[in-house]
Amino acid sequence: MLIGWLRREPTMTKTYNMNNLKGIGGWLVLVAIGVIAGPIHALNNFSEYPSLIAGENFQLIDFSFKAFVWSEAVFFALMILVTVYVAFLFFKKRREFPSWFVGTLTAYIAFTLFDAVYAAWLMPEMPISDSLGIIFGQMIQAAIWIPYMFKSERVRLTFVED
Repeated sequence: MLIGWLRREPTMTKTYNMNNLKGIGGWLVLVAIGVIAGPIHALNNFSEYPSLIAGENFQLIDFSFKAFVWSEAVFFALMILVTVYVAFLFFKKRREFPSWFVGTLTAYIAFTLFDAVYAAWLMPEMPISDSLGIIFGQMIQAAIWIPYMFKSERVRLTFVED
């Protein structure tokens, strides 16, 4: 039922001038800020891993912890590339942008859940509350922006380039 509501075509009332809804404006300004911050955030998250992996102590830890560190490093390296591509799609106003944006939000939530469970399994003494706060924040963000991407008239009129 929710998917059907998300996919339903928005209706345009006669009181709106469609030209006022084209382009980066309104709530899309906040999306633009997030799109610009995305690669910076991913790069910041990734930046600690090369020195950690190259360090002498990394060779001394067991395989499961190495796999944990490598999974995070690979994810954030991929997210640098993905978020740069999402920014490209956004500023070129490409039709694919909303889907890629939603996919990126979903990937962050899924990975953070995986990461939290894996970390709790590896280090049961560490509190999981930090991860839950991050996941909750990501879910609120997704609950706001995913419906916006599918329901907004401005999004539908702005991202039209092939």
